[in-house]
Order: sequence, then C-alpha cells, then structure tokens
Amino acid sequence: MMISKKEILKSLREGICNVRFTKVDGSLRVLRCTLHPDYVPGGSERKEKSNNTKRHYVSDNVLAVWDLDELHWKSFRINSVEKVDVLQSLVENVGR
Repeated sequence: MMISKKEILKSLREGICNVRFTKVDGSLRVLRCTLHPDYVPGGSERKEKSNNTKRHYVSDNVLAVWDLDELHWKSFRINSVEKVDVLQSLVENVGR
C-alpha cells in the first residue's frame, strides 16, 4: 500500500519521523527526519536546493526533508516510501 504525499507531509510537519524508503540504487534506507519548523533551518520547508550556482527545484514526486542525524537536506521519491513511523509528535494536544 502506497502512502500518500499528504499523509507523509502531515507526519513530517507535526513531528520527528523515521521514513523507510528504497533508494534509486535499490538499497533500503531509514531516514530520521522532519519538516517541523522548530528543527528546519529558517523555520520553513525548503522550496529549492542549490548546488554551487545551479538551482534544482524539487518535483511533485520528490520530497526534501531535514535529516536530523546529518543536519542537512535529503530527498526521496514519494513512491519509494514503504513506511513512516512517528518517533516524536511535536504537536500540542489542545483541550486535553
């Protein structure tokens, strides 16, 4: 069962996650990452990534996330995601 981009984004924006996906070379990777503004540099999601003077825009099929272990941006293809585990929710439960 494929996980939707909407579901992946919701989990990443609300907390710290382990995202399990298959890399382009076929190997399996688990990435501890987030899109929560308290952890992402500048407090918002990255719209583009720069490589020297070139700029590469992330497509609708690729998601850029903040790697919490290496402290830089990583990306993966949405359709390669096998599982998303929320390790820590950073959303306050209002009214509970």
